[in-house]
Amino acid sequence: MRAVGLEGPVLISAGNTAIAALAPAWADSFAEAGWTHRVFAFGGESSRREIAAIAAEASACGARTIVGAGGGKTLDAARAAAAARGLPFVSCPTVCSTDAPTSALSVIYA
Repeated sequence: MRAVGLEGPVLISAGNTAIAALAPAWADSFAEAGWTHRVFAFGGESSRREIAAIAAEASACGARTIVGAGGGKTLDAARAAAAARGLPFVSCPTVCSTDAPTSALSVIYA
């Protein structure tokens, strides 16, 4: 991520399945890069409330980059939180059935 101009600390917003599968790899990768990271457990809906919670967590941990890891709603919410905070966003899709990983837009469900 450093090679493309991104910086830590990093907030990772992810669903429970992604957290269970990827948390050890995140810990190793970010430690190797010398970056701190925090994992935020995505609540399941790309809503204004969830987006605000992700943005607040990013602020609380001093995140310089937000990573969304999971399916479409997870990525939409993380992308919107990054936009709200003016931070770069990295998409880490775990589902290949949506356009969310490549979209510049976020679907928000009230």
